[in-house]
Amino acid sequence: MVRAGLFEDVDVVLHWHPDDENSANSRTSNSNKSGKFKFKGISAHAAGAPEKGRNALDAQIQLFVNASTYRQQMVQSNRMHGVIKDGGFKPNIIPSYTSSEWYLRSLNEDGLNILEKDFLNCVNAAALATKCEVKITSPDYMYREILNNKTMYELFMQNSENIGRDMPLEDPLRPGLGSTDMGNISLAMPSIHPMLDIDAGDAVNHQPEYAAATIKPGGHKAIFDGAYGMGATIIDLAEKNLWDKL
Repeated sequence: MVRAGLFEDVDVVLHWHPDDENSANSRTSNSNKSGKFKFKGISAHAAGAPEKGRNALDAQIQLFVNASTYRQQMVQSNRMHGVIKDGGFKPNIIPSYTSSEWYLRSLNEDGLNILEKDFLNCVNAAALATKCEVKITSPDYMYREILNNKTMYELFMQNSENIGRDMPLEDPLRPGLGSTDMGNISLAMPSIHPMLDIDAGDAVNHQPEYAAATIKPGGHKAIFDGAYGMGATIIDLAEKNLWDKL
């Protein structure tokens, strides 16, 4: 949408995200690139003629092994994780087709480019070892690291504290482990991406217990507080004429 010019008449962007703690400036969000990796082999009877086949599932498994081996020396703030989407049909048929989907994350675009190059070595090595072909598809974009606007997050912090929600500032060097398209927007225009605690106990994002907490009182309060904080911040920008401070 940014590339298509849909934000050209927008002055600022505000967005909040649920979390297990409050943060006015949110943790650094990683650059992220995704990809799908399809291996093509040759099917054959797994018991009667295994030498006639080329095992595309072995190729996927080897990719995961290669990635796990690489993680031992990987930059600690980097992340890469995948799932097998298609892994074959029957145990007695050597799989001729498998697919997996992966996310690669790094603190910034430069780090992500290095990580991607190394990961592709893992992919191609798996294909070479199993004599399978590999097809790689990836979107022509990546999620970028986030840049929170200081003027805006300080206003959001004060407005939140006015209604009883403490919004501390995070260490800007503390690495974030998630990724969001708000990063791309924040590099194009002044933006904030605060995190609001929804009182989910020990549950964390992407767990069923965390989803259940969104419709409980803590989740409802976060919706109200987040909406108030963003609305009040926009009013402050306008009434105090702070546009040149962004």
